[in-house]
Amino acid sequence: MIQNADVRDATLELQTIMLDMLQRRAVMEALQDRAIGKVASDDAALTILASDYLRAQLSDLRKFFDQDNRSHRASDLTAKLPPTGGAAKQKHAVLFTRWKAQYEPTANQYLFHRQKGFTPPPGFSRGDLDHFIDDMGLFLDDLVRELTSAGYDVAYVSRDATYFREIKADAHKFFDAL
Repeated sequence: MIQNADVRDATLELQTIMLDMLQRRAVMEALQDRAIGKVASDDAALTILASDYLRAQLSDLRKFFDQDNRSHRASDLTAKLPPTGGAAKQKHAVLFTRWKAQYEPTANQYLFHRQKGFTPPPGFSRGDLDHFIDDMGLFLDDLVRELTSAGYDVAYVSRDATYFREIKADAHKFFDAL
């Protein structure tokens, strides 16, 4: 096993960020389930929560793709893979292109959640963002698997679907009690 603290720390950090995004999504889905038919679609509180959800998701996604030296970047980890590479390098390239084209411009408006009446840009879809996050999760699974195959000592953070169903159920109970 190759003991590399940077690789271990970066894989753990990125997986923890992914776990946070998935937990946040489960809570937001529960909130929406409870709001449908009970709250006007233009409700100010719901709009603020939806905008903050979007801001938080994009902020966390940025951590995978930033090109500065302050964050654990997925590109730092894919660079550790053998030159022949596997699915992780290819997936990262595709995801990076999607990030730059579809999400980074909105993420760069870092105060957008404070703008009165903010609505996402035309064509912006929360469903598409959720699919992008799912694709990032698959990429992370491939990356961890390939780093392990390359001999790195890598921590793995489980993202079991049962766990997220429990979070969503707990959020339902919380919102019902309000």
